[in-house]
Amino acid sequence: MQTAIYLMVQLPVVLLLAPLVNGIILKIKALTQKRRGAPVLQLYFDLYKLLKKNVVAIFGGILAGTLGHLVTIVLLGAFLRLDSKIIISALSKSVTMPIALGISGEVGGIEAVTIVGVTIAGLTGAIFGPFILKVFKIQEPIAQGLAIGTASHAMGTSKMVEVGQVQAAMSSVAIVITGLLTVILVPIYLSI
Repeated sequence: MQTAIYLMVQLPVVLLLAPLVNGIILKIKALTQKRRGAPVLQLYFDLYKLLKKNVVAIFGGILAGTLGHLVTIVLLGAFLRLDSKIIISALSKSVTMPIALGISGEVGGIEAVTIVGVTIAGLTGAIFGPFILKVFKIQEPIAQGLAIGTASHAMGTSKMVEVGQVQAAMSSVAIVITGLLTVILVPIYLSI
């Protein structure tokens, strides 16, 4: 339980600091090119505008994606008649490795299975994410970022950085919220 509390405190701090780090990097980049560049806090303003306008859709989409992952893992595991420890270990596949290992350790999962699940989820999003978005004709930048961030954590988000700033920002938001929801929902599922 201590790990879950630690993660629930750590994730919002990371979410709050990420735009600042990005702003500093962009400012330094602009200064080295002898340009003024955007204000250091510009990404905070941009995120605020996006979140304010789309808050229900954003949080609803991330919640649906997180629940979808959990239900899919449980149903697929039951269909394939997998051992319950393997199913438990795979429940946290769509969050970053430190969070996934923390959850897996707390609920009695097998860490090696968790590592494989997280790696496959991340690589799938990073390699096939843009292709999947095109196939399903997902063209809205906010939806693209949320989909990849919810499904493929940091590896998918690194791909969204190449696609666009809005996609990267929304993917980052999705990583944090998906992590928080997974930390909360996995123990709830296991207690049922």
